Amino acid sequence: MEKQIAIRGAIYGSAFIVLAMILFFIDPVMLTGGWYGLAIVLLYLAVMVVAAVQIRSMNPVDFKVGKAFKLIFIFGVSMAVVTSVFDVVFYSAISEETHDLLLNESIESQLEMMENFGTPQSVIDEQMPKIVEDMESRLSLSGVLPALLWKIVINAVLAIIIALIVQRRDKKNSALDAG
Repeated sequence: MEKQIAIRGAIYGSAFIVLAMILFFIDPVMLTGGWYGLAIVLLYLAVMVVAAVQIRSMNPVDFKVGKAFKLIFIFGVSMAVVTSVFDVVFYSAISEETHDLLLNESIESQLEMMENFGTPQSVIDEQMPKIVEDMESRLSLSGVLPALLWKIVINAVLAIIIALIVQRRDKKNSALDAG
């Protein structure tokens, strides 16, 4: 069962890669916009919930929180690993010019967001070196491992929340059914 779930997660992770590549070839700058990040997060949440429901349907009787968490977590981590491996390949394959373009656009996007929230210029000036360093590390091979670790932590949190929602409850002992 776990192997099937991991393979399914790898397939969904590959779908995220295909989406990113389509957008990259249309316009690389699209990958740096805030709307892209928000859309990916929402899509990721939707995929996790849909996968959890599918996994539950594969386990018609025994789908308690522990088992649900384990299987949903395996699904999420396999997606994260596949996309992280792709990130390593992608960042090593793109040209220096494209790397610089993505970096500069990411920094501009952060700056624009700070200005839109009314952040004082003194704070922006103070934060810019940190933002530049952070963006440089995200678009580097050495930045992929910490990103993967964060993805695993986020997947654990999402998996427990989703597991609590999609678990199968024992109907005869359920407080909801008493009465």
